[in-house]
Amino acid sequence: ELQIPHGTVKIPSLDPRTKVEVCPGIKFDFPFVNQRTVRARCQSPKWQLFFRLSVHENTEFLVASREIRAGEIFSPDNVTIKSGSINIRSVMRTLDDVRGKEARSGIRAGDPISSASVASTIMLQKLISSVSEGDVIRPEDIIEVRVTSDRAPANAFRGSLTKIDQRASQSLSEGRILLNTDIVEERDILVLEKSISTGTVLENNMLEFRKFNIRKLAGDHLTDIGGLEEREVIRPLGAGEPLRLSDTRLALLVKKGDTVVISVGRPGVLQVSASMTALESGRVGEQIKVRNNTSGKIVQGIVTGKHTVKGL
Repeated sequence: ELQIPHGTVKIPSLDPRTKVEVCPGIKFDFPFVNQRTVRARCQSPKWQLFFRLSVHENTEFLVASREIRAGEIFSPDNVTIKSGSINIRSVMRTLDDVRGKEARSGIRAGDPISSASVASTIMLQKLISSVSEGDVIRPEDIIEVRVTSDRAPANAFRGSLTKIDQRASQSLSEGRILLNTDIVEERDILVLEKSISTGTVLENNMLEFRKFNIRKLAGDHLTDIGGLEEREVIRPLGAGEPLRLSDTRLALLVKKGDTVVISVGRPGVLQVSASMTALESGRVGEQIKVRNNTSGKIVQGIVTGKHTVKGL
């Protein structure tokens, strides 16, 4: 039923204390979905037994060529390939299966290398001398160490310190695994030249670029000035404070009662413009009503900029 060659299935021996009455017609089936357990049943006399299957076949697999200590890295020096009968579900077959990984627990010489005894590893940077805040982290201050993936800090620094000006963002002690937040990575960030209040519409002359360590900033700090002239701030911001996208929203570029210029037609072909009064407030892209003060006619338009509307 499982299409497994005869002779590769191993069934454990019964406990000698188990008493089984003779049965004229034993029936076998798989009582569970995983089909790793066989049930033997007898109707008369009534009894049933369960057997855990293990499948073995002649194949090549890895074994420890000598005793391997927990934490030791697998290499051709401590593993070898063997041919024989082995449980095919969890055995490691080639050196590539374990290369660069470490033993999760001790393994005796001659024992097969199973997946349960193999831990994935990554290379991280460890400080071998203390570094003060602001000092450059030199190549001689660190060594590469291999750490199992499940023990590695989530924000561990996984790059290489190739830049000569990479500095410590805080005082770092000897023996520390280097984290992303331990390294200064400066980038030009938009800041306010002077303090502004809630609702202020941003203008280019209000902003300037300053260098900040982006590893200590939130992800939505702005590095591009484009498009900000259509946005307003939603809270008071102080001079020199980095500007975040979440601090802004599309501005009310037209407010109810404003005099607006409404244009109809296509630029360069035929376009007519006229001054009207906004009957509603609106942000860029929003549709509002405007009134022709001469005729009293009310028309619809789309806000395109500060005090400008495109007629529909």
